[in-house]
Amino acid sequence: MSCTCSLQRILKLCQAIVGISVIVLGVWNFFHEALYFQPIVLNIYFCFFGLLLALTALNAQSYILAWFPFLNNWFGIGAYMVWLGFLCINTFRIDSFQTWVGLIAVGAGVISIIVHFSSSSTTAASQPLL
Repeated sequence: MSCTCSLQRILKLCQAIVGISVIVLGVWNFFHEALYFQPIVLNIYFCFFGLLLALTALNAQSYILAWFPFLNNWFGIGAYMVWLGFLCINTFRIDSFQTWVGLIAVGAGVISIIVHFSSSSTTAASQPLL
């Protein structure tokens, strides 16, 4: 039981790290990319979606989960991180910060989905990290 609890906390920490790194990516791209319409909108999406992921990891009992109920279980969190990771991988350049953030998000999302199907408790995903 304690192993499952510590795994849940590690996954919540990964969720918070992915969310914060996507926010950093959005802010980083504002200063280091050309300011056309598409990059501006994409960076606003990065900031919003990263903030959503980080807030649900840190404070899972908030009103945010009423609007985004798929973030209540590990499958929803994992699928969201995989989607967000693929959104980050715009051009697959191995030396790009954006590619690494996307790869880490996809990896953490796949692990969360695996934990969802191998765990018997689905309520542990709604517990906050802090």
